Amino acid sequence: MLILCGSACGDYTRKKGTFELQLGTYILDVQRSKLDVVQKDLYDYRNLKIEFKSDSSFLMNKRLPIFEDSIGSWIAGNGLPDDYNRLFFKSKNYKNDQGEHFYPPYLDGKDSVFLLVLTLVIKNESQVKDIYFKKISR
Repeated sequence: MLILCGSACGDYTRKKGTFELQLGTYILDVQRSKLDVVQKDLYDYRNLKIEFKSDSSFLMNKRLPIFEDSIGSWIAGNGLPDDYNRLFFKSKNYKNDQGEHFYPPYLDGKDSVFLLVLTLVIKNESQVKDIYFKKISR
C-alpha cells in the first residue's frame, strides 16, 4: 500500500513535536526578561507561573497587568523560524488577530526557556518586550 503524504504530514509532525516540547510549567525569568516598564512592581511578577496543558489550554497562577488574562488557549507552530506558537487570552477578542506570539522552548545554558515576543501594559499602554519563562516541570 502506498501512502502519499507530502508537506502537510511534515508540518503536522513538526507541530506535534513543538506541542509536546511546550507542555509543562514555566516560571517568569526576571533575569532574562526586559521588565523595565514594571520595575516598581517587580516583586508581584517574581513567582508568575504559566502551565501549558495537553488540552491546549494554559493557566497562569495570577493575573498581572501586562497580560490580557490569566487563562486561555494556545496552539503550537511548526517550530520553523517564520512560525510562532500563539496564546489566545480568554477575555480578548481575536476575530481578526492571530494571538500573542511566542517562541517554542529552547535551551539557554542549562535552562529550557521560551520567549513571549511582546505584550502590552494595560494601565499605560507601554509595551513590554522580551518576556522569558523558564521550565520548572513537565
